[in-house]
Amino acid sequence: MPLWPRSTDVPGARLSFEQALDGIESPASVDIATELRSDEYPLLGFVFTNEDDFVFIDWDDVYDPDTGEVSKLVADDIRELAGYVELSTSKTGIHQIGAIDATTATKLGESGSKGSIPSDPIGSLDEIPHLDIYYSGQYGALTGWTVPALSATNCESGSNSGSESQFNSICDMSSTLLDAVGTYLCSDSQSQSESTQTTSSSSALTDVTSRKARQRRGRKHIDGEWIETDSPTPEQVWATGLIHGDDDFQHLWMDDDLRYLSRSEADCAFVSKLWFFCDDREVIDDCFRASKRMREKWTRDSYRETTIEYASDNPDRYQGGYLTPSGDDTLP
Repeated sequence: MPLWPRSTDVPGARLSFEQALDGIESPASVDIATELRSDEYPLLGFVFTNEDDFVFIDWDDVYDPDTGEVSKLVADDIRELAGYVELSTSKTGIHQIGAIDATTATKLGESGSKGSIPSDPIGSLDEIPHLDIYYSGQYGALTGWTVPALSATNCESGSNSGSESQFNSICDMSSTLLDAVGTYLCSDSQSQSESTQTTSSSSALTDVTSRKARQRRGRKHIDGEWIETDSPTPEQVWATGLIHGDDDFQHLWMDDDLRYLSRSEADCAFVSKLWFFCDDREVIDDCFRASKRMREKWTRDSYRETTIEYASDNPDRYQGGYLTPSGDDTLP
């Protein structure tokens, strides 16, 4: 609970930076001395509002203060985003501050600002890691306990020497924020709705005896042989999806992000559809690498494993055979 102001909605009660610094040295100067216990000390904080362009990323329960272990799933994303990085007051989380433009703030509002991180508790911690992103209406307590190993690597003015120079390294995250954290914000309902659409339109396609009828109902005729297999190739998955007539699957395969707010969210939706057709992690990986969506980020173990895990929740799976295309019907 902030001591001053009590609410982020009272602009007139906020202290200036200079007044807040004075309050650290002399709490009585801002009338909070009587509210501090003997075992408490004041921390400087910042009220994030729509009047500024700052974004506050709160990585909760991703750091073990006893061992210095950081969640491997998020360490790469923290470094990619860069900006100012510090430990939270509990020393079990990490704060990250950057800047975003109005367009990114709007997209963030549409995408959601909370997400879970698919990871077991880190080290000796009990809680599952999760993520909160704030750009307005939030009070953030700042510690100054910087984490050089995770600090700015992408900012031109970045430096790893001390909290003051680190704070000066705040940089624009507009082009990287949603892509870096989009996997964590990809909602289960979003993934499930994508797969549900596929499932509802495929119920008539699971009878092995009606394969020729499937081809007639599909969006494109592909010559080939239908086979039963638990390990389809990317060519078979692509051809089966094409015959199936799932437009989104085809567009996502061809690197169209469709209506998704970031490439990471589109990746998540695509992998959700691959789960429907493949139901095998290795096959999903092979298909992603064979698709037009393949990019360097997929080679990062943390990103690839997180995306595959996130998109696996929907239980619906394809039950039909797979079309092995012949002739010129190969992968695009």
